[in-house]
Amino acid sequence: MRKAARQESYEEAKEKQEELTEGSLNRQTWGITPKIRKVDQFLLDTKAARDTIREAHPEVCFWAFAGEEMEYSKTNDRAQAFWERVAVLRKVERYVYDHLWEVGTGDLGGSPSNDDIVDAFAVALTARGDEEGLETLPGEPEEDEEGLPMEMVYRPATAD
Repeated sequence: MRKAARQESYEEAKEKQEELTEGSLNRQTWGITPKIRKVDQFLLDTKAARDTIREAHPEVCFWAFAGEEMEYSKTNDRAQAFWERVAVLRKVERYVYDHLWEVGTGDLGGSPSNDDIVDAFAVALTARGDEEGLETLPGEPEEDEEGLPMEMVYRPATAD
């Protein structure tokens, strides 16, 4: 994704992503590339931050917490996908219903979707705590040509 984010146009970025992976690049992801570039520049300028600021993907976090892939697609089965993911979060944070209620009834200064809210909780619960227990995909991350780590972090759920 990082090489795609460094392209000048959506079309170039999409082409680069398809060249390097088996997937494509959607417009929503392209829309956040200025923020990705900003974080990358910060990491390039602040080497010490590279061990603190890590990349995570909500679906990887849900998979790790659940111990398996989610059954329902957020694209095709929105309501089932939402509640499936909330149930997974409930295993990790017993007060997740209260937190979701606070977010849903609060003023966030925007209109995040329910998907965005549960995704944010999954990543936040992954980041909660220290480095102990974090794992990465791939297990032995490489660095890109700029020296930035290429990894996704996740925190497997622990047995109660």
